[in-house]
Amino acid sequence: MQELSLNQLIMGATLCCKNSSDLIEEADILFQNKKFNRAYFLYQTAQEEIAKGEDIIWYAHDIIIGLSRNFSGLGKSFLEHKRKNRTNFITLKLYEKETIQQMENLIKIVAKSNSLKEATEKIKEYVINSFPEDEIDRIDTFHKKRMKTRNDSLYVNYDDKNLFYLKSIKKKQVVDIKRETKYLLDNLIEGINMVEDKEWQKKGKELGEFIKNYWDREIPKTKSSL
Repeated sequence: MQELSLNQLIMGATLCCKNSSDLIEEADILFQNKKFNRAYFLYQTAQEEIAKGEDIIWYAHDIIIGLSRNFSGLGKSFLEHKRKNRTNFITLKLYEKETIQQMENLIKIVAKSNSLKEATEKIKEYVINSFPEDEIDRIDTFHKKRMKTRNDSLYVNYDDKNLFYLKSIKKKQVVDIKRETKYLLDNLIEGINMVEDKEWQKKGKELGEFIKNYWDREIPKTKSSL
């Protein structure tokens, strides 16, 4: 996949933001008219568009800082329902659990690393080891539940017991996903504003230069290293 510029990424995220905003507006009309099934479907679709925008923003952050990225993974963000639901789950649930101690641990890992590659591998290992298995199960459960409710909101179902039937989505389910979707949209808008901000881009570039210079520095030899 060809490399993308910062402006191209911002444009992509903005398109996702605009499309999700339109979907939410249409879902609101359906909700007001008590068309809960179709409203739910559009809110969920809007969430998936938002997740695509969030993934694009992460690529934009890396470009600003000066990290190289393989853009082939971006296609998965647009095709896989599970990846999009995972992105939204992280935004909705896991960010709330970040602690000062966890951030301090990550800073210590970076400080003790001798290269960006080493730091990246150590951070991955730290995240995997500190990520509770029940949270991984929750992501999978979140995805399966969202896809089932999404399909129930749109399609005729069939099973041996009930044969053919349409499932009615409850108002509370729609109220909950409506609130979530608008929160996710606000989060995406904030992310786009951040990467568009020239001052933030300048600070991000300075951070990238600091990281590069930190790992490119000459480490004085000591008796113990000779």
